Formats: sequence, C-alpha cells, structure tokens
Amino acid sequence: MEKDSTTQRAPDIIKEGYIMKEGGSYQSWKDRFLVIETEKLSYYANESLKKKHGEILHKDIIEVKAENPDYKGKRFVFSIATTKKTKKIINRKFYIQAGDDTSRDAWIHSVQQLIFEALVDSVNEARGSQKTAGDKKVSTDDFIKLKCIGRGGFGRVLLVKKKGFWTDIRHENFKKTIYHHVKSSRPHHRRTQRPSESRAALPA
Repeated sequence: MEKDSTTQRAPDIIKEGYIMKEGGSYQSWKDRFLVIETEKLSYYANESLKKKHGEILHKDIIEVKAENPDYKGKRFVFSIATTKKTKKIINRKFYIQAGDDTSRDAWIHSVQQLIFEALVDSVNEARGSQKTAGDKKVSTDDFIKLKCIGRGGFGRVLLVKKKGFWTDIRHENFKKTIYHHVKSSRPHHRRTQRPSESRAALPA
C-alpha cells in the first residue's frame, strides 16, 4: 500500500519508505527506511534518519529487477545489482522486499530513474568542457525513451528524443544496463508504509 508523504526532507528525494532488506553478512531480514535521491540510495534504521546503515551511489548500480518466482520463500522481492565490493563479494547484489506488487513496481521504477540520473550525469560530464554561457545542464526531463536499438558490452543502446533533435545515447561510461522508461516529469515524491503493515491486508 502506498502512502503519500506529508513532508519532504529535500527536493531531490525521489521516493522514501519502509522496506525489508536482506543483510550482506548474516543474510537476516530487517526493517529499513529506504531513501532514494537523485544521486544515491540510502537505508536507515528508521525514518528519523539518525542511524544510517549504508548507501549505494547511482553510478554503482548495474540493474534492478523483480525476483520471480519468490526469493527464498519471500514475496515481492526485487534485487539491485551493483559494482560495490566487500571482502567476500566483488559485485554485491542487494535484495529488498516491498509490501506488495504495486509497491515493488514503484520502488523498481524509482531505482530505474536513479540509474538514468547516472547516465544524464555522464552526459553532462562529457559536455563539461564544451559548454558555453548559454548552455543549461541536461536533465532526465530533456529525454524521452523511444526504444532499445542494440546491446553492447557496456550496456544497451537507447534511442531517445531530446527537445529539438533526435539522437541515440550509448551508455559506455558505466557498465550497467538501462531499463528506464523516461517520463516528461519526475514521479511524485512517494512514501511507503512498512512491508509488514501492507502484508497484513493481503489474502492468505
């Protein structure tokens, strides 16, 4: 079940809410408050944001997808593949459980937007030395995804439309796959309830 947030902590927050997250070391599942901003994903002990347990930078995300069938007997799980390294794992994959299918889809969409933000940042970095005083920074609102026209070793080739001209962008700055469906405006800031509260309303 989705619940609109009554207050926004910062204008760059895409989505925030409670989820269940599998631990990396002991693989136990714990309640976490997940916050997705335009440049990173952070998870905290609760919504007070006083105790931060970790974060994932947008440039480190490879892909996000729903885990079907159920993951380890748990429903509504999605995974985030990253380039993050630990002592035992080279490319860590994070497993997160939402409250229901609708909530999971909303989280996946928000992470996809985070991935696309990394792509836009790479475009801005490439344009940095060529910008003039009249140029403005490129944002996700400047693009509309039309279709995937190819696949390479460093990602997918997307055909996108930008105001005033057509172009295709090959994502070669980061080894990741882009699955983002770009909209003309960013989704409304949303906040979700704890997964346990949502599951209570589901049929057995």
